[in-house]
Amino acid sequence: MPPRERTLQEKEEERKKILECALGLINSEGYDSLSMRKIAKELKFSATKIYNYFHNKDEIYIAITVESFKLFTTIIGSNLSKASTSGEKLECMIETFFSFSQDYKNNYEILFEQKAPRYLDYVGTPLENVAKEKKEVGFNWFNLFKSVLKEYIDDNSMDTKYDMDTIALNLFCIINGTINAHHNKIIHEIFDKPEEFIKLSSKRFIRDFENMCL
Repeated sequence: MPPRERTLQEKEEERKKILECALGLINSEGYDSLSMRKIAKELKFSATKIYNYFHNKDEIYIAITVESFKLFTTIIGSNLSKASTSGEKLECMIETFFSFSQDYKNNYEILFEQKAPRYLDYVGTPLENVAKEKKEVGFNWFNLFKSVLKEYIDDNSMDTKYDMDTIALNLFCIINGTINAHHNKIIHEIFDKPEEFIKLSSKRFIRDFENMCL
């Protein structure tokens, strides 16, 4: 008697398990050490089962980043819906970076800290279209970020000689640098109460942002 064919829900659950396992392996051992065989061994799956879902580890990596970007963007949108003024939205946006980096540390690291392949690495390969989706989904959070900054600039009648891409990217680099310092325990080595430093960061970032616009 042939084996029962798995339902769509069962297949989706298996796919999710593969991605979660790969995410954990990437963050514990690095992207270069990831392999289909390691994932299969960790999950006690056959290697063939992994290949039923993904052609190679690059496709797994792309799928992880797509899902992580979607999660990040959804959380940003949900948090922003609770804010009313442009100032509250900006503070909320900054605080969401920190909360996401703590609540979903592995996802945050693979999005913004891992030295794994980017879209340009796949141009001209069979995975180019899949990687293009990753790039497009990845821009959703950045566009939300820019819209919050633009609203704040307009509401406060601020003049700036820089374009929004430059302003948003500069501010993100400052925020991400602080998050990396927190993850690497650098802040913990300098301050006895690192969380207090983090709590004050939102207002400090807003001042940095205002100075950037001048």
